[in-house]
Amino acid sequence: METNDVVYVVDDDLAILDSLKWLLESNGYIVICHHSAENFLKFLENTDQSTPSCALIDVKMKGMSGLDLQEKLIDNGFNFPVSFITGYADIPMVSKAFRHGAIDFIQKPINEYALFELINRMLTKSYGMKKELMEITRIKEKLETLTRREKDVVRHIISGKLNKEIAEVMGIEVKTVEAHRANLMDKLQVNRPTTLLLLLLRLEQAKVTAIE
Repeated sequence: METNDVVYVVDDDLAILDSLKWLLESNGYIVICHHSAENFLKFLENTDQSTPSCALIDVKMKGMSGLDLQEKLIDNGFNFPVSFITGYADIPMVSKAFRHGAIDFIQKPINEYALFELINRMLTKSYGMKKELMEITRIKEKLETLTRREKDVVRHIISGKLNKEIAEVMGIEVKTVEAHRANLMDKLQVNRPTTLLLLLLRLEQAKVTAIE
């Protein structure tokens, strides 16, 4: 297997790092290891985030714990799948990790089959996340081409107003509303109001401001 995907491994046990690096690299993965959460966060500051990636993180580490690292990754906008390596896992720990989006836990000693299945699952998810991010960026770029008037019309369409109602609120002719509507639908490459609503809903779910 050959891949350009990156697997991050964060563990303060150097023997575990060496073992996982050898195992994963021998199966075609690019592996980048870090012996502390702090070191990993510093490394990510200057890293290209467009490459599909995932992280295996030890729960118990000196300094910042794996769970605290997970929260820092979220706070700093590093959006890639995370799973945890652990010698044991209690319910509160697992619950907290899953609430913050962890994919899974893998226990020591690590089973190779379970490891590869987990890595493949995380990278598949990472590909989906990158694809969605590209689509969201594409939608935002289209919205930025709208004029201020067209954006106003979009807001009224979203609220469910008809062309006549939009014209009354904006103080313009119905034909002008129709022209704005035709232009914005063409720019956004949609042909129905419902399609426009679905497009804006995707932005809302991604926590992106649709119309500024």
